Amino acid sequence: MSDDKIDFSLLDRLRKQVSISADEKRPLHSGGGGGTFEGMEARVKALEDDMKKILQDTAEIKGMLRAAPSAVEFGELKGRVNSLPTTAKVAALLAIATAVIGIANNWPMIKAAIFH
Repeated sequence: MSDDKIDFSLLDRLRKQVSISADEKRPLHSGGGGGTFEGMEARVKALEDDMKKILQDTAEIKGMLRAAPSAVEFGELKGRVNSLPTTAKVAALLAIATAVIGIANNWPMIKAAIFH
């Protein structure tokens, strides 16, 4: 291709694409009348319905947030959970209880052995 010639094929292809997509979209003309308003009422109605659903969902979310526990209540819950016995504490208590039961069951033999 020489410097004197300009390749308009790309420009022509772009113009065709723009004209095709413009025909498909049927743009609305502003002012002066003569615009294409087919389907506009249905589209606005659909938007209004969607907006109503969004407002209802927002109201439900607000209600859930109001019912949710506060930070203070979460803090209290965390304190209670932290005060629950751990596995080691439970194991120690079971060992002590087993030892006390073992001593109580064998007390006559232990007493005879110690105070002999």
